[in-house]
Amino acid sequence: MQETSEKPKKELSSRVFNIMQYLRHPTTGETLLTEETVRGVLSTYRTITDWAYIIHDRDIKDDGITIKPPHFHIVIRTPRSPVTIQKISTWFGIPENFIDIPKGRGAFYDCVGYLTHALTPDKTRYLDENVQSNFDWKQALENYYASKDRNRKYTSKNEKVDEWLL
Repeated sequence: MQETSEKPKKELSSRVFNIMQYLRHPTTGETLLTEETVRGVLSTYRTITDWAYIIHDRDIKDDGITIKPPHFHIVIRTPRSPVTIQKISTWFGIPENFIDIPKGRGAFYDCVGYLTHALTPDKTRYLDENVQSNFDWKQALENYYASKDRNRKYTSKNEKVDEWLL
């Protein structure tokens, strides 16, 4: 009989996390996450160097009428070393399926940009003042989008070389 050796399942880890969690369970009313908990995690774990969050309390469901239950959108970055989803889940006391690992260059800023729905006109717009963060997120987004525009203007490598030569 041949033994099969299963490799241990590799835990997902990242440097950027996008979290969505309801304040209360939509059915039972049980408290799931509080702002006190969020602030506590963000101030306790020094691995988290950049963070921003907002509470969405006026989002409309797909039916166009019903308001979704209030929920957090939390974006965190741990640039020095990757952290596992399991660890983030433990820190915040929430299930892993409410934690997303966004992909791509600029994923952190793309997620921060979503917090107010400024670039998604079909969604409820939230005031910039509702975003809580430990950095100047508006300036960071301005810089990020300006950089994206600069990089987008080159349609071919030759254009980039021509600009460098100029």
